[in-house]
Amino acid sequence: MYPTSLKAWDRLGYSRDIINLRAPPDVYPVFQILDLLKEIDAPWLVPAIMYLGCSNPIQRILDGVALGGPPELTPEKRVILIACPEQALGVESVLRFLKQRFPGCRAPEKCNTELLQLSVFIAENWSACRFPLEIWEESDWEVVAGDLCAECIGQCRKMHAKGRQEFWDRMPSIFGLNCKWYELEKLKKAALKP
Repeated sequence: MYPTSLKAWDRLGYSRDIINLRAPPDVYPVFQILDLLKEIDAPWLVPAIMYLGCSNPIQRILDGVALGGPPELTPEKRVILIACPEQALGVESVLRFLKQRFPGCRAPEKCNTELLQLSVFIAENWSACRFPLEIWEESDWEVVAGDLCAECIGQCRKMHAKGRQEFWDRMPSIFGLNCKWYELEKLKKAALKP
């Protein structure tokens, strides 16, 4: 359910769920979930679950502590508070292809105009999005296919894929783990071994 590879994450189709996500009203118990993951010693779950949790504004996360009384602000919980804005910045990083101009472009004026319009549209309509892995989907490429030249589409797709992978690779450290995904996968296999 909570994979340790971007390919597996994409196969699970979280983007469909995330786009239609209705967060619980008022609060989100990120700190309580983090405590539970620590208690059951399941660090491989931390990045994916905290990614979903940190999509909430910091105030909702802080308001969620009321569910269990005043929390101790442990180093792990401080990391989560720092991770929230870093995750939001990840959206910009994944979308950096919108601000590029590519050598070999066959229609520079048209492509530059379209990329600028896309940037403005996303800024106006998706500025609160905190989901770097889902901000741009496969169907979005189909929508812009006739508006950008083939060279720009190809370069944009490469940059987008690279940005997503880079963000995914950073997720364990963003959420305070001093290990890589492959190490988390080993821990997962060892813990779930019959």
